[in-house]
Amino acid sequence: MFRKISKGIDMRRFKARLMLMLALLKELKIRTDNNIDMVRHSRERLLIRVKVIEERLGRKYAARFLREAKSYEALEIHLSYVSALLERLILRLETLTITNSLVEAAILASKLIQELKKSVVYGLPQFSVIVDELEKISRDLVEASKNSGYTPRSDVVSEEARRILEEAKVVASSREHR
Repeated sequence: MFRKISKGIDMRRFKARLMLMLALLKELKIRTDNNIDMVRHSRERLLIRVKVIEERLGRKYAARFLREAKSYEALEIHLSYVSALLERLILRLETLTITNSLVEAAILASKLIQELKKSVVYGLPQFSVIVDELEKISRDLVEASKNSGYTPRSDVVSEEARRILEEAKVVASSREHR
């Protein structure tokens, strides 16, 4: 009934865990994009406030609000990178899952989720909970694939992870310059 790889991995369960990971990644992407919109809106409102304060009270009083707007901008750039990383990861995992390259998908996800965990430096709790769950699932999947005796060439997976990270940086920087 169940497809198994060499030492008894239940492939239906393995694929179901990958699909759960994809669903969590999509949820995280939606939350990231919503936060980008909120940060952008807050920064725009703050810049309007800066202009009014500068006209009424002078540049000295507006400087504090301008610094706050700059930190909003830095957060928006960072979230754009996370969003681009998630977008690329989701697309690649969907492709690998469709082609039944499930072990490769699990190992690639594990590598990129580690990078994602490092990237969520702002400590937003709604992100941290999902990233921790993703990390747990990816560890379980990698462990199951190691127990099966099948491991893809690590240089190929590492190269794919590096390429996805570079693409995410390029996309984030292009969004920054808009």
